[in-house]
Amino acid sequence: MAVHRGLSGKPKDTEFDRFFEEFTRAGAKMDWIEVQKTPEQILSSFTKTTKSLTDGRQSMLSAARAGWQAWSDVAASTENGTRLLVYIAARKSGISVDRAAIMAKEATTNFEQRGEWGSGFTSMYMFWNASVQGTVQIARSFARNPKAWTVMVGKLFATQMALQYLLRAWMGDEYDRLPEHVREGNTVLPTGTETFITIPLPWVYNVAANMGRHTMDVMLGEMGAEEATVKSIATFVASVNPFGGDPFQKADEFKDLTKPENVVLALTPTVGKLPVGLSQNMDGLNRPIRPDDFGNRPESNAHKFAWAEKPYPAISQWINARTGGDEVEGGFIDIHPDDLEHMWQFLTGTAGATAQRFYGLTRGEKVPLREVPFLRRMMSQPSEWHESQEYRRNLDELEIMEERIRIAAEKKDPVGLRKVKRSDPKLWNYYFSSGWKEMRSAVKRLHSEARKAETPEREKIIREAIKRLQSKMNTKMAEALDQR
Repeated sequence: MAVHRGLSGKPKDTEFDRFFEEFTRAGAKMDWIEVQKTPEQILSSFTKTTKSLTDGRQSMLSAARAGWQAWSDVAASTENGTRLLVYIAARKSGISVDRAAIMAKEATTNFEQRGEWGSGFTSMYMFWNASVQGTVQIARSFARNPKAWTVMVGKLFATQMALQYLLRAWMGDEYDRLPEHVREGNTVLPTGTETFITIPLPWVYNVAANMGRHTMDVMLGEMGAEEATVKSIATFVASVNPFGGDPFQKADEFKDLTKPENVVLALTPTVGKLPVGLSQNMDGLNRPIRPDDFGNRPESNAHKFAWAEKPYPAISQWINARTGGDEVEGGFIDIHPDDLEHMWQFLTGTAGATAQRFYGLTRGEKVPLREVPFLRRMMSQPSEWHESQEYRRNLDELEIMEERIRIAAEKKDPVGLRKVKRSDPKLWNYYFSSGWKEMRSAVKRLHSEARKAETPEREKIIREAIKRLQSKMNTKMAEALDQR
């Protein structure tokens, strides 16, 4: 409250207000933050806006602007409030004004501090300054006390090793089905059910945690040494990368670290990440934005199968119809629902994603835990898309071998065929003995039938059949390629 009053120019004669005045004179306040209203005014304005929107007297755009201003004012007070508490604690401990101001500035990321080129880089890459300063702070903490820092990181490494052993032994496949970005960014604790407790790991320190996790996986035979090394490098790059994103999230071989598409997306300035990501079908975490186009049925992008739920398919189809399109032919503007969702979340950030999740809760339907605001940060469940994603990865391997065999056969090159076989004998044997091509054809046929389903219930039954087929192939391939 004292911070709000001080920022809005309406202080009172209290200890906190006096400290805030001293705090401001000492230069500890973040000067780029400005608040126009008191907490009471913010609440009153927000209440009036909500009522006007409900009564139809205010547009959605005006309401969004008012909501954004209220959020900004609260965020501004929170940003300086943390620093003020540090400042007060330092002054009450007998520390000088100047030293206390420095401590307050450095309590969290000091967004005002930047080098000669900082403004230029920050204008190109949104989180450049915060990322660089966070990495520098970690380096400083190591320089101040290398022994204590090493002991702390060592404990984190050992704890994650032990925890990984427990999760593998106790939860098995359920733990495997957790999305990789959840396991990479959190300490995961089992509950005995399919729901896991997740505690976010701080950036940079999560590198040590993941190294412990990968080391245990190597010891248990869950992954090879090369894959563990590459994944640790990828985690480190994501943690200190000032360009934003996680360019090597799916890397498991050294050659993946130099793939052009990964490097291009990572180095693309923030303003260009949206068009580049859409063209490559890849988000900032190297995950596909939209699913692969199964089946051969001609149809517009707006009517294709999508992961996105309401309202994106309806919006895409409405835009497509209004610009001259239908189910088969795309209109002048024909946007895939998943592309539309990605554009919304990219342009609106965390606030937009949270608003979307609140919208999902208001529909009265069953909402996955990953879509429940706030709770999703503390808990996680296995992805319902795990089987299809694993199936896609397995299919990619088989289709790459299929193409290599086709090229060698066309050239009538027996030496080339032997090279293909020697490159992965177990995959070669599975390729010729498993009947995977028939399974691929069946999955494509079922995807086509699901799109033509007359009722949601029928579509759900068909998609369950697809999952069973994909799971069957995943299991057979895992058994055939075990410890290859």
